[in-house]
Amino acid sequence: MEYFVEPIEGFSGEMVAPPSKYITHRAIFISSLKGGSIKNFSNSLDCISSIKAVEKLGSRVTIGNGEMEVQPIEEPRTGIVIDAGNSGTTARFSAALSLLGREFNDITGDESLRNRPMDDAELITKHVGGILEFTDKKGYFPIRIRGPISSFDLRIGGIKSTQFISGMLIASLKLDKGFRIAFEKEPDSMGYLITTVQMLQKVGINYSLRDRSIFYLGKSERLIDKFIIPGDFSSAAFFMVAALITNSSIKIKNLSSELYQPDSRIIDILKQMCANIDVKGEIIEIRPSKLCGDTVDLRSTPDLFPIMAVLAASKGGVVRLIGSESLAYKESNRLLTTLEMLKSMGVNARLENNSLIVSGGIIRGGHVNSHGDHRIAMSAAIAGLASVEGVSIENFEAYKVSYPGFLDDLKVISG
Repeated sequence: MEYFVEPIEGFSGEMVAPPSKYITHRAIFISSLKGGSIKNFSNSLDCISSIKAVEKLGSRVTIGNGEMEVQPIEEPRTGIVIDAGNSGTTARFSAALSLLGREFNDITGDESLRNRPMDDAELITKHVGGILEFTDKKGYFPIRIRGPISSFDLRIGGIKSTQFISGMLIASLKLDKGFRIAFEKEPDSMGYLITTVQMLQKVGINYSLRDRSIFYLGKSERLIDKFIIPGDFSSAAFFMVAALITNSSIKIKNLSSELYQPDSRIIDILKQMCANIDVKGEIIEIRPSKLCGDTVDLRSTPDLFPIMAVLAASKGGVVRLIGSESLAYKESNRLLTTLEMLKSMGVNARLENNSLIVSGGIIRGGHVNSHGDHRIAMSAAIAGLASVEGVSIENFEAYKVSYPGFLDDLKVISG
């Protein structure tokens, strides 16, 4: 699917932020072991992959009246094949839960997923007593994996992704004892582990985070049996930037801070860039702004990298976006595809290691290949609103992976 976005004069509107995809993933897998319901969940393609995965593992999921009921798994099934589609979270969480079984499970996915690394997980699995085998290209999906594992003490050096660790924390729901994980260097995506720990605490699995370590403190009574998924800051960021680059105003609702979301840093980042932004409870309002600043550190929020590159392209002057190594292991190599997106739209930009240097001021427009990456597709669409000639996006349908309502929301503000 190719989609063309025309430039607009400006807009004034409001929207409701869509449910958080990554919190929905965690709620699905936690509920598959503990049982419970999920309200206001994301219906993105990635989250649908997670529903199918827990059903393969033995859970029963029913959806009705806007609520998802998840029946707990007694023992995860083994000897099965789980197709995670495009979702790295689904694949890595499924792999971690497979460590509870004594027989192999096969975890696979689409072409993009098969280029996402799992070599970190191989070393971790071996350390905790499981077995992980690569069935095609060494270090990457597809894999075969089995346990069983018990409690352990683990020290980890640098890792490319914390998703497998989050999955192991969730798997601890079925262990009599948990474990300690110590990081020699705090991973860029530590914030996502914080969210996982917070959600586990709500269902009675007590972990503590201190000194770059995660400590298991034992089980307690369950506090909740229903997750209510908050709005997603990384999705809302697209329309915050849309307002800023078109000199517009927007009010975005349903952005709760009850559960930590690393991408909520977008608020602090935009304030540091002199954005006229107002936060009142779960409502965030953006007004026309004259932006400032020349350096933006996105190492702990890699999902914001493509859309912040669009903001930098629209802002006058030179802006350095500091990224992280993890950008190379997303749905595409986002360092390269973000650079290609900007150049395709006539923006002067270059890479220096993991940083993107953008000489902005004008977005001419043109043709962008999303490379099947949902965040590149949506970022290019937002750029089109402030372009001179408009932007056409190849493989635009990738947006459905994380934000199925994106096109509808885009049409509301673009008229």
